[in-house]
Amino acid sequence: MAEIYGNNTISPLLPRRVYRPNVGWRTERRFRGLMASLNAEAAAILAGSPQVEIQIDPPSNDVGEGVMTVSIPDAQDGSSPDDNVHTVWGCPNSSRDRAITDHPKFDALSGPDKDLLSKYYQDRSNGGLSTTGDAQSFSDAIEKGNLQYAENVFLLRRTETAPAGWSVPNLRLYVDVVFTRAQMISVFDPPDNIITQMPTTPFDEGEYLCMRAELEQTDKGGWQVVMEWAHAPVAWTFLYTRWP
Repeated sequence: MAEIYGNNTISPLLPRRVYRPNVGWRTERRFRGLMASLNAEAAAILAGSPQVEIQIDPPSNDVGEGVMTVSIPDAQDGSSPDDNVHTVWGCPNSSRDRAITDHPKFDALSGPDKDLLSKYYQDRSNGGLSTTGDAQSFSDAIEKGNLQYAENVFLLRRTETAPAGWSVPNLRLYVDVVFTRAQMISVFDPPDNIITQMPTTPFDEGEYLCMRAELEQTDKGGWQVVMEWAHAPVAWTFLYTRWP
């Protein structure tokens, strides 16, 4: 008998594909075994994957063996090398901390104010500065220790789920690598609705930096890759390497 997730008392039957309206395609993997074994296996599967649908039919033979059907969305249980790779794209909200001296309002200050505040930002031992307008607001913030502000960042996330037997990519090729918008679309092929979210003119001259390339193996032997790129409306290639 072939094993089902480590249980050699259950025999696999031929799997089947089922399409359900408003749900889509699902893979149904079926197994035959004694009811006690099926019930124990079902409990173990549900403990690790509570979204999986399980059906157990009572014995239909003299041996007392029932049939368990495990229904898996999109065949992504990671148990078969024949399962399809499943990719999900997203644009989650994100931000990063920046020094307040990087803020556009700071850059718009007069030269003397910027010089005084830059020195005060580095050394606050002499107390606050007495000035006016935005310069005074920056001085007050620095005096209170508010040295950073949150800058919104456009973030692209690509999550790829694959079965056991998948050829795992070398993610080190992507970490800290810069992509243009055109390269992102060409190399990773995001869907149209994601492309429409990506910044365009006047931001298309900006670059996408691969901030995260994470590989995990699932409990069923499959794989999950999460990659994230942060966009900036400036060139990052003076700090990082551009994709070929």
